Amino acid sequence: MRDAIHAARFVIGFAAGADRRRTAIGVGLIFLGHLGPPGAALLAKQVVDAALAHDRGAATAYAAALGATWLAMMMARHFAVMYCYELADLVAIAFDERVMELANDSPGIEHHERPDVADRLALLREEAAGIWQELDTIVDTFAFSAQVAFTAALLATVSPILLLLPLFGLPALAAGRRAQDVVERARMATAERDRLARHFFLLGTDAGAGKEIRLFRLRDELRRRQSEAWTDVAETRWAAQRGTLLLRALGQLVFAAGYVGALALVSVQAVRGHTTLGDVLLTVVLVGRVNQQVGRAVSIADTMRSVARTVGRYEWLRGVTARPAAQATTPVPERLERGLSLRDVRFAYPGTDVTVLDRVSLDIPAGTTLAIVGENGAGKTTLVKLLCRFYEPTSGSIMVDGAALASLPLEGWRARIAAVFQDFLRLEARVRETVGVGDVGRIEQGAAVAVAVDRAGAEPVVERLPERLETQLGKSYADGVEPSGGEWQRLALARALMRDDPLLLVLDEPSSALDAEAEHALFSRYTESARDSRERAGAITVFTSHRFSTVRMADLIVVLREGSIVEVGSHAELVARGGLYAELYELQARAYR
Repeated sequence: MRDAIHAARFVIGFAAGADRRRTAIGVGLIFLGHLGPPGAALLAKQVVDAALAHDRGAATAYAAALGATWLAMMMARHFAVMYCYELADLVAIAFDERVMELANDSPGIEHHERPDVADRLALLREEAAGIWQELDTIVDTFAFSAQVAFTAALLATVSPILLLLPLFGLPALAAGRRAQDVVERARMATAERDRLARHFFLLGTDAGAGKEIRLFRLRDELRRRQSEAWTDVAETRWAAQRGTLLLRALGQLVFAAGYVGALALVSVQAVRGHTTLGDVLLTVVLVGRVNQQVGRAVSIADTMRSVARTVGRYEWLRGVTARPAAQATTPVPERLERGLSLRDVRFAYPGTDVTVLDRVSLDIPAGTTLAIVGENGAGKTTLVKLLCRFYEPTSGSIMVDGAALASLPLEGWRARIAAVFQDFLRLEARVRETVGVGDVGRIEQGAAVAVAVDRAGAEPVVERLPERLETQLGKSYADGVEPSGGEWQRLALARALMRDDPLLLVLDEPSSALDAEAEHALFSRYTESARDSRERAGAITVFTSHRFSTVRMADLIVVLREGSIVEVGSHAELVARGGLYAELYELQARAYR
């Protein structure tokens, strides 16, 4: 009960925050609609008693009041639905925005890579729309309580023993609660399979996957796997629903017995002259109303428990993501003088015991271009994530000009980073906006965007577009243009180069869709554009790549194996040393001969 009350307060508070006037009017109309039926029953009793007493004036007046009550009740319901419908849309928009904020409020990206977060986010997305569609039901809960109290008071005027009737509804409520628990456990148990089914569906409808689906004849296989996952989810959830049918039926039978007993009691009293015919009519109407109220109470209880779970997931997500960054005690330097230093850095992803980086120590002088190489899984991308402070080291330290990176203001440090990642953002917006978000404060400055495009060597891409910087990108729009993979990468590079004086420039294998020559040209352009930053701010450039024709451009090369640094040096030094780097370089060079 406490969770349900908390959830109701949360939802109504959210609604009031979205539109206080609509919330107040909607709540008032719902209350009016709920108090109408028992009030109408009381007026109907008065009409019957006045008619039997041959009081024409009173009977006419009560009949007129009864008609007015029914009209007001119907109008209240109509306008309540309208207001709640409009309010639900407003609240749904506000809630989606808040969930997006929560997903990005955390200083790191740990929660994006946790399966338990993915499960709850999937359920939250699935349930969120339902909460706001049931907003009137949530408000209904409070108005319903007033209706129950009014109904009970009227029944007590006929016979106090009728106040016991709602007790016969308790088994139905308990059965509904138990049934909802069973269904919820089934939903949680199938959350992972549910996500898998949605994954196969998205693959089967994705334009990018369409080529391989046709080439490898994957259509039937994807449909089979998607169908199997959905069938497993559906059968498990349906079985849970079917298993609760008998439980719900038994609860309703108990109330049915009380319902028949109440009607029998009032009928006997009427025959004995202890009650009027109007009282009998009032009881018949109200006892029927109690029957509806019990059913409604079960439905409301189920709804409120569902809402409480959804609110609980929302607050759990808020707890996961609302982890404050370390307290900043050192300002971000305007210029790097000494550079970056890593001392005995160890890292294991939260929730695992697997050490991804182990005792990594490295000095990166200011103005250096650093390449990180190694086999897949060696820890290259993880090291980049630590430098960007997407994660904090499990142990050890990262220093910036002698100050702990963790002591620098997080947003201040990230504001001095320019980066392009392998899974770079493909923002479907105007080209000017797609590039300009690299420095949001200058997104409307066409000249700044044009400079970034020039730095990235993306002018040929923009020149081919029908409206140049104002061209809409993405197939989500009827007039949208879909760039090639290489063109998207050029625009992502331009976005990274929107910042004039970064201290750290990162390229984490962003050129997977490019051939070796195009990749070399991209990295050359990036390092050339970074030259000014090195001279002005002592900026460090860090990139990862599997292509040694690109890696050899770096001033310093770090070779990782199973999370540890095994070699450090320039290309010439490492080749002369004849170690792992020389072996990998020779294997790749041989393939090009």
